[in-house]
Amino acid sequence: MNKIYSYFLFLLLVCTSLYSNAQTYGNEWIKYDQQYYGFKVAPSGHPSYPSYLVSFFHLETGVFILDYNTLINSGIPLDAFTSDNIQIFGREKEIPLYVVDGNDNSIDSGDYILFYTERNDSWLDSTIYTDQNTVVDPKRSLYSDTIEYFFTWNNSTNNLRFSDVSALTFASYSPSNYVIYDWWTSHATTYRTGEKNNGGSSSFFESGEGWTSGILEATASYSLGSNWEIKHPFITPSSPDVEVSVAIVGASDAEYLPSVGGNHHSRWTIGATNSLLLDTVWSGYSGINSTRTFPVNLLPNSGPANFQISGINDLGVVTDKQAFSFCSFKYPRIPTFDGENKLEFQVVNNPSQSKIRLDLTNIGYNNPIMFVLGDAPRRVELIPNGSVYTALIPNSLSGTEQHVVYQDSSTIRTVDTLVAINGSGFFTDYSALTNKEKALLMITHPLLDSASINYKNYRKSIQGGSYNVVQADINELYQQFGGGIPKHINGIRRFAHFMHDQSVEKPVGLFLLGKGLQEATIGSIPGYRFNSTLAKSCLIPSFGNPPSDPCITAGLDGVNEITPLIPTGRISARSNDELQEYLEKVIEFENQQDSTHVYNFNNKDWQKQVIHFTGGGNGQQQADF
Repeated sequence: MNKIYSYFLFLLLVCTSLYSNAQTYGNEWIKYDQQYYGFKVAPSGHPSYPSYLVSFFHLETGVFILDYNTLINSGIPLDAFTSDNIQIFGREKEIPLYVVDGNDNSIDSGDYILFYTERNDSWLDSTIYTDQNTVVDPKRSLYSDTIEYFFTWNNSTNNLRFSDVSALTFASYSPSNYVIYDWWTSHATTYRTGEKNNGGSSSFFESGEGWTSGILEATASYSLGSNWEIKHPFITPSSPDVEVSVAIVGASDAEYLPSVGGNHHSRWTIGATNSLLLDTVWSGYSGINSTRTFPVNLLPNSGPANFQISGINDLGVVTDKQAFSFCSFKYPRIPTFDGENKLEFQVVNNPSQSKIRLDLTNIGYNNPIMFVLGDAPRRVELIPNGSVYTALIPNSLSGTEQHVVYQDSSTIRTVDTLVAINGSGFFTDYSALTNKEKALLMITHPLLDSASINYKNYRKSIQGGSYNVVQADINELYQQFGGGIPKHINGIRRFAHFMHDQSVEKPVGLFLLGKGLQEATIGSIPGYRFNSTLAKSCLIPSFGNPPSDPCITAGLDGVNEITPLIPTGRISARSNDELQEYLEKVIEFENQQDSTHVYNFNNKDWQKQVIHFTGGGNGQQQADF
């Protein structure tokens, strides 16, 4: 009986509050009269590398090269546009390009395009959390490390480009003493389901939910962070403060006295004298996401930073289990880099001159490239200058920090192939459908294509109900509405929202054709997040952990935050044969119904007054059932 109770409890607990913040649909960047070709950016070794190896997560962030041969081999008609017309989109926005075309405004043999990509992290996940400020790990996606970028062209000659900046006049400027560097670490050995109610987790993404370390037992006075090294801090009285951000979650919920305020206690300190940054008590399975600042002189010039995240055993609770997820230090750093050949950091304006002079020391220097992303994207010249390498960066007009990317040629990755969207290059323009009223939204997967078409045709027929079926391929939904992230639930969620808002008479159903699996491994239930075999088996994803299809559209313009915007159903078929067999049973069943019956509440509610029990937690329950 315990298993049955837990199952129904989960179904009930999906009905917790979901955020109601306004969202875009995610497809605003698309021009439906343009052709698009996609290419995927993923870490080396994806997806089988160990999840705890943080260094792998840097491999896909950085500069890529897309050359003439790849474009030609991908079937892109280079004679149909000029170099000026080219665009690339990622993360639902246009990104700047550096085009090397021999100054003839055409892509020919030997020509290429350089651009900067960002690895996939939680940038889109935050939109599905109940509170967007409670994302456990900002550097890690819940769904996939892969993200798709899109090559296209238009008629404009004013697309986003990096402009060249020379460093020849550097002698007129004083070098900056520091850059702003972001050091971070992330753990992902265990998935936590966040806040619980009566021992069950909501399917919505709550505080404390996400990937974390294993258990840290505060009753055993755990401590971590003492060996983290913050390299080459710039320590002077005028240096800007260090900003440290930490995410830690509760992993138990022991009874506690009201007077102590909670059942978890964590303390964060820095420096040789253990200067206090945060001392906090909280309860349950929720998380603590906090950012603190401190003077940089609390850091040593070299060696471990003397930073401590400690569990404090003083609450009198039986157990105080916690889990660590993420920590970052944003600090002023002397611009020396221990021979590294791939760097990212920020620069601040020169308060007394119009440009920022950077003198970089101890860097890998092999035909390097430096991009600056700020008010205006720039490719900055870096030239040898004695024992240093010097660059000049114009000040930001808005006064904000500018992001600098430095790489030598050996670290630049190559785009190998591009694939035309939908085979033709054109996205489906769902807003242009002639009939969007009372639509039955049918989400399908290519592996079930033939049976899905049969199902669609049946539902469109008089015999099948004369539905206005709008079929959508799940992979295109990831591209259009899911940020280009495979398996991201926003692909379905934002598509359904879009179709709802596009119609006067709202969709009558959201129908998912294909097997779904949860993304995270929780206990003995495996997830697909770090399992390539299971990822292939998950044809149509669901929402949350435990998965709940009704939650896909919950909180989107509904009567209340827990009501699905559109009635939702699924056939968990794994193959064409399974789906076809199910369809044939549906047709057989519906053909046996009496067409003269009135199908309303008064006449047919009795058919819903049935509970079917099976299984049982022991022999007596099995006999009773």
